[in-house]
Amino acid sequence: MPTLAANQVVFLIPANTNTGAVTFDRDAQGTPKNVFANGVALGGGELRAGIPVAWFYDGTVYNILSEQSFADGQPIVVSAADITKKIRLSASSIATGKTRVLTIPDQDQTLGPIPRSYLAGLGLSTTGSSTTMTTAAGQAADSTNAIVMTLTSSIGKTTSAWVVGTGNGGLDTGAIANSTWYHFYIIERTDTQVVDVLFSLSATVPTMPANYTFKRRIGSGKTDGGGNWTAFVQDGDLFQWLVPVNNVNTTNPGASAILATTTIPTGITAPAYLSALLVNGTTTSLALFLSDPAITDSAADTSSFFSLVGPTAAAGQTQAGEFYIRTNSSAQVRYRLSASGANDIVRIATKGWIDRRGRDA
Repeated sequence: MPTLAANQVVFLIPANTNTGAVTFDRDAQGTPKNVFANGVALGGGELRAGIPVAWFYDGTVYNILSEQSFADGQPIVVSAADITKKIRLSASSIATGKTRVLTIPDQDQTLGPIPRSYLAGLGLSTTGSSTTMTTAAGQAADSTNAIVMTLTSSIGKTTSAWVVGTGNGGLDTGAIANSTWYHFYIIERTDTQVVDVLFSLSATVPTMPANYTFKRRIGSGKTDGGGNWTAFVQDGDLFQWLVPVNNVNTTNPGASAILATTTIPTGITAPAYLSALLVNGTTTSLALFLSDPAITDSAADTSSFFSLVGPTAAAGQTQAGEFYIRTNSSAQVRYRLSASGANDIVRIATKGWIDRRGRDA
């Protein structure tokens, strides 16, 4: 047998999958040498039982050459130690166009953790009076912060039952309903890494398609009376109706607290972007107080608990303003007057809402 020398190539079929570092003594010549992958000692899983492999001896160590080190479609299991060493996979280990599943059980600061609740892009848009909602390209950490899902190009989903791909349906289950809120999700299946969009009545638990494991809520849309999407404009976390919606128009409502339903997504708590108007047609020094139903209810007054206040000198005046008031999960805000007369009027309209879409989770 020729003496071991540099620039020799060895072909073999491993009998077992390695679980750690490997040395090789060719034909038991008494000169065991380390086996490396891309210049780094093996840590486990680089060699697969029954899968042919080629090694190149450079005079000091063997280095893996064969792309067959990782069979097509076979998972590559990477340990926390592998990540510390920046995942030692040589370019020749994975053939171009081949499918690999990289399983990473842990993370450390070498590569950095997935940014918690990360979201960029993925804006929603619709022309209104349309069955199609379009999601822009972007990225988001899934709801468990396990992976980052990437939508490489925009995708339009109709109100039909979900089918993978743009131009197809996006509804998770059932049939589309009129005048109803739906929540949109970016979803991914880990076996093929396909990313798509789904929408559901549920703000937390959509019915996922087969083999899709990861999800992240990215916004909401409301159907109109004909089952089409209602037009809005999104700018980051701010959603605005093209046409504000009047929710309250009442005269002499009394001085007790009243819950008013705004036109923002139900199933979440979010700041509603409101415009309010107060006409103190009867009562001077009339105060209107808008508040989050989650805080303690307090009687409206002109010193501490007010959003708008009518003039002290005379009745018959109008006051107006814009406010961000956090709603409950039923899209309600609370309002009350300090007093109430026959010609005192309250009007509240929804201009939009702020939706953090899981950024604070």
